[in-house]
Amino acid sequence: MNRLILCLAVMVSMICVGSVNAAEKLKALIVDGQNNHDWKATTPVMKKQLEDSELLTVDVATSPIIRPR
Repeated sequence: MNRLILCLAVMVSMICVGSVNAAEKLKALIVDGQNNHDWKATTPVMKKQLEDSELLTVDVATSPIIRPR
């Protein structure tokens, strides 16, 4: 989870540096629903942190879980 937060922070920093003078908020999309982490707990935290920056509007797309047959 620490690597995920670090990667997210780096991505947001890169976006912010490139758009300091932007008049409107940037759009971000979090795609969750799979992998081996607790996405149900981490997605709301990440969404709130991004929106609290007042630089982004954040949408969430939850991917359906595909189970092997």
